[in-house]
Amino acid sequence: MFVEKEPSLGPSVHSRDTDSKARVLFRSGPEMRLGVQATESGVLFIPEMYGKGWRATVDGRLAEVFRADGCFKAVALPPGDHVVRLWYLPVSFVVGAWVSGASLFLALAWWWLGRGRARRTE
Repeated sequence: MFVEKEPSLGPSVHSRDTDSKARVLFRSGPEMRLGVQATESGVLFIPEMYGKGWRATVDGRLAEVFRADGCFKAVALPPGDHVVRLWYLPVSFVVGAWVSGASLFLALAWWWLGRGRARRTE
């Protein structure tokens, strides 16, 4: 007889082995750390919306965050105990930060140069 596993609302490890576990260690805004015990290779499934800006590390090494079940996040895992860190950093934020920084630099440079010219004309 096939018994369906009780649905989970939190992160879970999908593999052939049912003893693998995942739990949230830390969560603040767009950052999350999970403790994972994987008895064999599998996939950490996070039932939250996937987006291209999600980044992850498994034990400090970069890992790919991919789309699972159409719209959720997932990270491939080797067997063993792991700490998985996920954070959201979209490309638009990085580009916006660079543009803002460059604009501030140019505005300050223009002000500084204009200040020097004003002193010479006095």
